[in-house]
Amino acid sequence: MANIYRKVNADLISATQKDVYTVPGNTRALIKSIHVYNEGAGDAIVTIKINSNSVDYFYGKKTIAADATDEFVVNILVLQENDVLKMLSDITGPDVTVSLLETNREDL
Repeated sequence: MANIYRKVNADLISATQKDVYTVPGNTRALIKSIHVYNEGAGDAIVTIKINSNSVDYFYGKKTIAADATDEFVVNILVLQENDVLKMLSDITGPDVTVSLLETNREDL
């Protein structure tokens, strides 16, 4: 069983839903942090969804002021294989950093 720590970065663009992270096959992902910094000129409404088995599930939605940061994960978010973390902003500007641990069930 392999444990791999990862950091994923993404820039959000106005009204464009972005697939920020997809869990690899035969793997679980433990997301410790979804940190968002809004470098845009105004408030950003950021929405997070999790796609699991081709269905989108709402995870969270926050308004983040210009030049401010926010965290979306209070404890740990568990994603299963092939789940997709999706994010959307109403303005261009938010920068996203996701910190996670992948646990692969295969022996290496």
